[in-house]
Amino acid sequence: MPEGHEKPKSRNIFLLWGPPLILSLIGSVLIFVSLAIKLGLSSPETFKEVGSGFLLELGLGFIVGAVIAMTIEKYTQDRKEKELSQQEERIRRNIFEALFETAIPREFVTEMYKALFEPKFLREHLEIAFGFRKLNAAEQAATPHTDLLVLTQTIRFNARNITDRPTNHEFNGREYALIDHPNFPTPFHDVFIKGSDKTFNLTINDILAQETRPDPFWHRLGPLNVMVAAKESAEICVVVEKVCRSTDTKTWITRHAANNLKVVIELADDALYNSMDFTVDQSHRVELKKNPSLVPTLRKHEWNLNSPILPFQGIIVHWRPKS
Repeated sequence: MPEGHEKPKSRNIFLLWGPPLILSLIGSVLIFVSLAIKLGLSSPETFKEVGSGFLLELGLGFIVGAVIAMTIEKYTQDRKEKELSQQEERIRRNIFEALFETAIPREFVTEMYKALFEPKFLREHLEIAFGFRKLNAAEQAATPHTDLLVLTQTIRFNARNITDRPTNHEFNGREYALIDHPNFPTPFHDVFIKGSDKTFNLTINDILAQETRPDPFWHRLGPLNVMVAAKESAEICVVVEKVCRSTDTKTWITRHAANNLKVVIELADDALYNSMDFTVDQSHRVELKKNPSLVPTLRKHEWNLNSPILPFQGIIVHWRPKS
């Protein structure tokens, strides 16, 4: 910090603590003199006894006073920081609204501000992988439905705290299951979240104990909260596994802005790879670019969106058997 900012800080500390300390010292001397006059401290024993008791009481008084003063100072400082943060937020919002309200209706400006400036995290290295396989014999025997596939969706990203202070990251999982299957009681299979203070590593049994079902279609998990240090990132990986139709659609949107996106589709065997068609659409002004360099032996398709992604934008994956 520059020198120009150090001196006022030191001066403020002296102004805060100097007068109380001086007044306490003067008051202590006067109290001691008063006791000396009252008790007549003529002998060393009496002087020692009174002086010891006086110093003990004085020390306790200083400790209590210091604790009270530090508590008040901490409360005042926190309150000032909160008021300053709120004031800065109001100024930013007012500037944003003043810039855009001349051309855009106010309700649109408010929605833009909430989507772009209120979130505290940016998603980086965002990758969504879709894996497809056929049901095994036991899974097929457990359902009357035919022509089904098992979909495994893995979402990985780093949630970077873009603020200058530690911030809480809240995970709220929300996933639907259109086809019930006893072998897949929840679409959430694994959830891994690593923050600055703790780590969640949930398996399917943990998830079943914590998830809720507000209706027959949706499964909800969370909130799962971790603290993330300023400018640091939380690591997040969510695996979803459920049955789907051989002709179906899967939609995914992001709650926070992201800097890019990779979409990968992997097939379990050559027969499935050669018998299925896939396409990916996007709710974004920039089109996804398919990677043409992947060889068929990898049984994989890949698309990339090398552009910033705003909250509530995403992708739509379509698949069906080849005609």
